[in-house]
Amino acid sequence: MGAFCMKKQLLSTLLLSSLKSRVTSSTVLGLIGVLLSQNLQATTSATNYNQISFSTEVKEVVANDQIKIALTKTTQSSDAKTVAQTLTQTINQANAIAKKYPSVKAKTGHQSAYPRYSNNGKILGFTGSISLELTSQDFEQAGDLVAELQSLMVVDDIEFRVSDTTKQQIEQKLMTQAAKRFQDEAKTVSLAFGANDYKIVQVSLDSQNQGYYQPMAASLSLRKSAEISPQEFVGGDSQLSYKATGTIELIK
Repeated sequence: MGAFCMKKQLLSTLLLSSLKSRVTSSTVLGLIGVLLSQNLQATTSATNYNQISFSTEVKEVVANDQIKIALTKTTQSSDAKTVAQTLTQTINQANAIAKKYPSVKAKTGHQSAYPRYSNNGKILGFTGSISLELTSQDFEQAGDLVAELQSLMVVDDIEFRVSDTTKQQIEQKLMTQAAKRFQDEAKTVSLAFGANDYKIVQVSLDSQNQGYYQPMAASLSLRKSAEISPQEFVGGDSQLSYKATGTIELIK
């Protein structure tokens, strides 16, 4: 006789005993609760026995189609007012030049100013800096703009990335591929363990691409001369990926 049938008979016996004897109802209910709990644990254990968890991942190399450039102006003077005026004049001129390039988005970045001290603590003067951030998918216009701005500012940093629009399109495709691969792997796992079929208990699909991506290859031409030529940018590639993680139950 199975354990469940034995427990079922025991529950019936306890109920009859409570009617024929002075056993309190609270005692009977307590014993019934213990038996039900044990039966639930046994059922859960049996259910989890044939479950297997695994993950799959798909990847794709994508050309970086967006560039982000940071230019900085740093200046020094004996007084803070002159520093502030120089920075303001520079950023205003830079923004005016950037407006000639509609495919490039320009944004004023960080600005700071601080005093410079001598060894005995006396203020010698002030140093200030301001930055301009450029973002574009038109590498040619971005290069032309940077070349023109370098008479006012210096290039501080260049990053290449996959644009949000392209990223979304690629990730939609990768998500479908990850789901399909998870199902294919589930079939393979089921056969390997001698099961006739399987059912999905739970599965999650997650993008593995957060923030800016480090390009696999990127190059640029920076010519520092009296006559600055347009910059030639090559964005390189990034690798996007999507992961499927889940649990299946084997059906034998």
